[in-house]
Amino acid sequence: MAVGCVIELAARVASRELKNGFAVVRPPGHHAEESTAMGFCFFNSIAITAKYLRDKLNIGKILIVDLDVHHGNGTQQAFYADPSILYVSLHRYDEGNFFPGSGAPNEVGSGPGEGYNINIAWTGGLDPPMGDVEYLTAFRTVIMPAANEFDPEIVLVSAGFDAVEGHDPPLGGYKVTAKCFGHLTKQLLKLADGRVVLALEGGHDLTAICDASEACINALLGNEASTGSQWSHTLCQWIVLWLSLRSKRGRRQKQYQLWPLFQWMLSSVFLRKAAELLASPWKKSQPCEVPSPP
Repeated sequence: MAVGCVIELAARVASRELKNGFAVVRPPGHHAEESTAMGFCFFNSIAITAKYLRDKLNIGKILIVDLDVHHGNGTQQAFYADPSILYVSLHRYDEGNFFPGSGAPNEVGSGPGEGYNINIAWTGGLDPPMGDVEYLTAFRTVIMPAANEFDPEIVLVSAGFDAVEGHDPPLGGYKVTAKCFGHLTKQLLKLADGRVVLALEGGHDLTAICDASEACINALLGNEASTGSQWSHTLCQWIVLWLSLRSKRGRRQKQYQLWPLFQWMLSSVFLRKAAELLASPWKKSQPCEVPSPP
């Protein structure tokens, strides 16, 4: 029933009968592999839906964003060699010591799908726990640039909320606010003419699930939410990403070699433009701008 609900909703959004939607379903699905049930997941609703949209409705490019604190090993496995589906996951990894142990940064896809699997794998335990700043930074500097370049026809979201504050360390332990998930959803609505479908995945704290679901639904409905100052950290975050890309480890990451945006950021043009912004006078009320590719 969960799979059928997600397919039905996504098909209606893909056909423009609906603008967007949120499938509140149980059980979750992103851990389920082709022939293996695990992590409370029996059938992978998002993966099955993506294949349905691709094979039955001829949707050419699909973006899957997995927000669950656990890596979606089943979804990654399903599309690891598929260039028509870009899979992006933000998750607690801890060098493979956090369930399910997969989702390393160097797992980038294979064959024709190389570069179409992006893992933002947090390592370092809970000292300190990841929160809004880290998630917003990942969206601004990696996920949204790559997604815009990919230019999907529809966005599917594995909306797991176990990264929301309120979960004990064994279940996640992160401190992302519910409002942050609403803001991330709002960012995704800028893609695919707003054709975004969320499917509920993990989450063990009822208050956290309810609050995050409400924030995401408000974003889907177009209700405004307070997102705080957008100028204070953005440029510094881009500079940090630039330094990461320039590092020896960063240059080894396949996705940084395969996406033209990151190639451009490695050039001196980006650093020069960033330096110009840092040197110029600015006001708090000034809109947030970052260097853009020529």
